[in-house]
Amino acid sequence: MTAFQWWALQDFWDKAPYAVMALDPQDGLPRRFVPGEGLVDWPSLSMYVFNGEPGAHPITEDVAIQMMNKGVGKIDPSFVAAARGKAPTLQPPAGVDADPQR
Repeated sequence: MTAFQWWALQDFWDKAPYAVMALDPQDGLPRRFVPGEGLVDWPSLSMYVFNGEPGAHPITEDVAIQMMNKGVGKIDPSFVAAARGKAPTLQPPAGVDADPQR
């Protein structure tokens, strides 16, 4: 299993993160956790890490798992279809509920 680098994506004016991002060091692609799908290739997220988005910050895998299990990352399916890249969707780490919205 790949050791992802984890990020919380949060607007600097908001109290809570809106998404969890995993950066895969093997392929360098940013992936957003989408409940019910997994870690979806999301090319536009690279700007949050590489351009220093003020609300994005690194987190540990344990914190990422907690956030994913709380449903952080819930998003309209039509937006996912528009933002998805071409790389395969990966499974989240062990301990993540596949669909915390249930």
